[in-house]
Amino acid sequence: MKKAAKEAKEIIENANAAAEKTKAQAYDKGYSKGTEKGLADGKAYVSEIVKSFSSLMNELASYKIELLNEAEGQILKLVAEALNKIILTKLDEDDEIIVRVVREALKNLTEREVITIKVNPEDAAVMKKEKVSLVQELDGIKKLTIIEDESIQRGGCFIETVSSDVDARIDKQIGVVRKALES
Repeated sequence: MKKAAKEAKEIIENANAAAEKTKAQAYDKGYSKGTEKGLADGKAYVSEIVKSFSSLMNELASYKIELLNEAEGQILKLVAEALNKIILTKLDEDDEIIVRVVREALKNLTEREVITIKVNPEDAAVMKKEKVSLVQELDGIKKLTIIEDESIQRGGCFIETVSSDVDARIDKQIGVVRKALES
């Protein structure tokens, strides 16, 4: 009986050892599968977050471009208004600006025999004082007439000759600057 009890004890110990080994193997296998599944689930979750983030970034970039395009017109308008105010302020400080504007405009003329210069009434007195010097400076002027025109903004002028015109009005020059900025 001792032998039978010993054999029974050995069988039980072997069975317990085999059960522990199987249990450990099952645990390791389950842990490994759980880890793999957890990693796969985590990767899928992160992948979805990355896709959402990427989509959001694309939407933001499109929105930024849209905002810039919408604001561009307003910015150009503000620049033109600011430029106009600066010019008007400078005109108040320096009456001779109209003379420089007219000189530059006259340089663009090829035919100079008979010239009519239209200026704002506030600029007319300064221009009339400079009339003789302009005729002396530029070759070929036989007749130079200065006309007051309320439609011409202060600091600008409109020059007419028999063959051509030069539009040096401030609002037109600001328009040229604005077009250049838009390009």
